[in-house]
Amino acid sequence: MQNGGTHEPGDDLVMHESAMVAERFERFRAPETPRPGVALPPGNIEAHLRLETHRIEKGLSIAEPRRPFGRLAQERLTFLLALAAELSGKGDGLVSAEDQAREALRALQRWNSADRGTRDPDLTQPALLAPDDGPSRKRDALTEFFAQRSSVRSFDPEKPVSPEAIERAVEVALHSPSVCNRAAGRVHFYEGRAAIGPLLDLQQGNRGLTGIRHLAVATVELSMFAGAKELTQPWIDGGLFLMNLVWGFQSQGIGSCLLNWSMPDAASRELRKVAAIPESELIVCMLAFGYAQEGTYVTRSAKPPLAHVMTLH
Repeated sequence: MQNGGTHEPGDDLVMHESAMVAERFERFRAPETPRPGVALPPGNIEAHLRLETHRIEKGLSIAEPRRPFGRLAQERLTFLLALAAELSGKGDGLVSAEDQAREALRALQRWNSADRGTRDPDLTQPALLAPDDGPSRKRDALTEFFAQRSSVRSFDPEKPVSPEAIERAVEVALHSPSVCNRAAGRVHFYEGRAAIGPLLDLQQGNRGLTGIRHLAVATVELSMFAGAKELTQPWIDGGLFLMNLVWGFQSQGIGSCLLNWSMPDAASRELRKVAAIPESELIVCMLAFGYAQEGTYVTRSAKPPLAHVMTLH
């Protein structure tokens, strides 16, 4: 329904797609507060383990932490660890979250101990401070690195990207900011025309791209989010994860092109089926990547003036 009170032909479709997004989020999200007696799947337990662990990390990273602090986080982590212990066939993510939670509890105990009161080096570290003596060569090089990136649309099909290079890019993506350090970003990789052709057919916005040998689908695990207030957070975390994945490839001289996935829910359901993506993952974007074909051109993509995009208050 538009502001003027008239009903536009696309309004019903907008409402339908919005409802589908909300329905999927509601189906897989964690409760805002876990409660005794309510069973939770591994993803929801992992989400809350990471959330409560991060509460302790944050508490120990401020300038002057209280002592003692963290009683509620300690109670919740103890409860969640008991839930996790009841599960069989746990995934790597949950095991990792359990280990980090136990370390957070040990760090909290050391800090709150009357005779210790020390910060744990496994949970906190000194910040890297930028020099205050004007622009440095390192910062100029970093600015140039970001400015040089442009979408590649012609890839060399005879030059594959190694699994090691892909892993290095994902390692960079794992350093992305995420809500309460939950690291909900996921990425699926496909290689070869037989594998990626059906996926590109569903995307329908890659006309003119040539030589695509590698394709990634960036997603977000919805079970890592809790409560209705985080309905839009998956898109934010997913976008940050995807952008850092791109920088991970760029740092190795590997080009990429983001392929927009602004598609209806029916198309996302079909992509999950064709690409073997779990139902609990929200599809964020496709990414074609690889080494640029010799002689390839990229757009100059002039940016708007700073005054158009920034406001100093």
